[in-house]
Amino acid sequence: MTMSQAPERFRLGDLSEELFRAIGTTIRDFTVPLIAQVRGGPPGRETLYGSATLVTICDQPFLLTATHVWEKLDSQPYIGIALTQHMSRFVINREYLSPTSLATRRSDEWGPDLTLVTLPSSHVGRMKAHKSFYNLSKRQAEMLGRSPDREGGFWGVSGFVAEESVLDKPELGLAGLLCLGGIDFLREAEGFDYLEVGVDRVTTPDLPNSFGGVSGGGLWHFNVIRPPGSADLFWDGRIQLEGVAFYETAVDSGRQLIRCHGRKSLYVWVSNMSVA
Repeated sequence: MTMSQAPERFRLGDLSEELFRAIGTTIRDFTVPLIAQVRGGPPGRETLYGSATLVTICDQPFLLTATHVWEKLDSQPYIGIALTQHMSRFVINREYLSPTSLATRRSDEWGPDLTLVTLPSSHVGRMKAHKSFYNLSKRQAEMLGRSPDREGGFWGVSGFVAEESVLDKPELGLAGLLCLGGIDFLREAEGFDYLEVGVDRVTTPDLPNSFGGVSGGGLWHFNVIRPPGSADLFWDGRIQLEGVAFYETAVDSGRQLIRCHGRKSLYVWVSNMSVA
């Protein structure tokens, strides 16, 4: 590339269906729904409260989610974490889960709204048989060493949509979502950073009416390139966990924002936990 050449920018429409599925499959491997579970009860008594990302910090496994999601689940005796779409529900007794929040949540709109839930080691083996854990400690230096790339690559919010998920049948009907969009705003306030992913409801009318259930899901970034002489885009298989979704704004002129905590809020916290 010569000094006069600018990096090629891509639109979402440039992603082939095959590439979109591959990226979505990779991200969903780290993503789980959080369900209020009535153990031994009949179907239909369960509630999808939110989403989470499976992560590790210094080899310790956690659920990374939004604080307001955990606050709803905290009083439940059992919490279901679906690892597959099959009949079995993976259930954890609430007594075995230990939450740590980033800070006291002051508002729905601005949080702070991040919580890590320590997972019992006795349950992790089964979880790893179906899912993967994203290593935050391994990536914290890289993520804190530079600013997020708002212009390059693609951004996606991953989670499970409550209004489209079916929990009253033996086979779960969980509606997973990888919502792709650009970063409309990047803000900082009181030591926390926020990224807002813009969703155009005019050009994508098939989106759910609400993103309820997606809260606690991850904000991801990935890069694609077009090799010289090729008409197709190439993805190297890498993804970056940039933050956590926790709030959706009202629709304004056909556009809606999904507000997320960004890498500063997440990885500074991880760094402090690692030192401790």
